[in-house]
Order: sequence, then C-alpha cells, then structure tokens
Amino acid sequence: ALADLKDEEKAPASPLPAPAKHDSALLALVRKPVLSVRLAVMCAAWFSAALGYYGLTIHSNILGGSIYQASLYGGLAEIPPKFALYFMIGHPALGRRLTITMLLLLGGISCILGLALKSTHWDQAAVLAGAVGRGSWGAAFGGVYLYATELFPTRLRSGALGFLSSTARVGSMIAPVVADYAASTSMLAFSVPNILAAGLITLTLPETREVAMPDDAEDMRPTKRPSSGDFEELLLYKTS
Repeated sequence: ALADLKDEEKAPASPLPAPAKHDSALLALVRKPVLSVRLAVMCAAWFSAALGYYGLTIHSNILGGSIYQASLYGGLAEIPPKFALYFMIGHPALGRRLTITMLLLLGGISCILGLALKSTHWDQAAVLAGAVGRGSWGAAFGGVYLYATELFPTRLRSGALGFLSSTARVGSMIAPVVADYAASTSMLAFSVPNILAAGLITLTLPETREVAMPDDAEDMRPTKRPSSGDFEELLLYKTS
C-alpha cells in the first residue's frame, strides 16, 4: 500500500483543461450582426435621450420665462411620465419598444411645438411644452436601461450597458454646448435625434417583454413574427 502511494506521488499530474477563450464584450457585440445593430440603435437612443433631457434641465428657460418658473414646471413634468412608465412598459399592448418609442417621440414633438409657440410669443405655452419634453425624455432615459438589459445576452450585458452609459454621458456633456452655441436652433438639435432614434427602435428592435434572455450570443436564433418582413427577420433574435 505504501509503495502504491509513492507511485501515485511520482505520477505526473494530469494537465488542467485550458480555459475557454472569449472575445472581449465589445468585440463580441460588434462581430455578431444582430448584436451590432442592437448596440448601434441603443447608442442612438441613449445619446439622444441624454442630450435632450440634460439640455432642457441645464437650460430650463431656453424657451422663455424665468429660470425659476421653467425649473418648477420641468421638475413637476417629470413626475407623471415616471409613474406612467411603470405601468406602460409592462402592459401587453405596449411593452418596452412601443413605450420608449412613444416617449422619445412625445419629447421631440413637444419641443418642436414649444419652438413654434415661442416664435408666436406664446411664452407660457412654450415653457409648458418644453417641460413636457423634459419629462418625456427623463422617463425614456429610465426605460432604455431596462430595455437594453433585456436586449443583450448575459455574458455581454455588463459590457453593453457600460458602453451605452458612456454614450449617454457624451450626450449629456455636449448638451450645454449645443444650448449655448445654437440657442435659436437648439430645440431642433435636441428633438431631431430623439425622433430618429424612435424610428430606428420601431424598425429594427424586437419587443423583449416576457421573452427569455439568452445567456450567450450563441444561444440566440432568428425568429420571425407573422406580420414582419424579411429585413426584420435578420434583426430579431430570441432564445428557443
């Protein structure tokens, strides 16, 4: 028995299995077409929502009125959309995609309307329209966090969210610059990107409500809804 034990001690240890090689999260997101499309569209949504929200928050009286009045209206206008987001984003008829699209569009249309009202010297109505835009984009900014979490597989989720958060920070950093150097057209600069982002979400991204989240990119497979076209079939992925 002692000899057998000595022989076992002399025997070479079996090599450990080589660790699986994985690409970095960002590289993996870019390599797979469905993930790169999702990343690009969500970057547009995060950037646009942050650009508009922080632009109207920092320069709350950009459409007229006193800064105190505009700040009060803007702060109050953020409360109803946040409560509405809680109920809308989980509603079967709305879900994540339509809710965020509606909020981005509402913010863009409200701010364009505010710009038109300001040109006709309806300053109070313009301030209220800007407050509605700020509240809508604030709620949309919260909604895209949940939506992005469900769009990306588990292994890549933290990397995707980190990249998207950095993109949003770029939007928030340039918002005051846009407001200062494009004062007469800054509302268009805030509104148009959000309207375009809403269109991209509608055209390219799937609904993720009650859809199982994949663990890895390899777990994703194409699926097609009955009413969708061939282009959408290439972009929609979910787990089996």
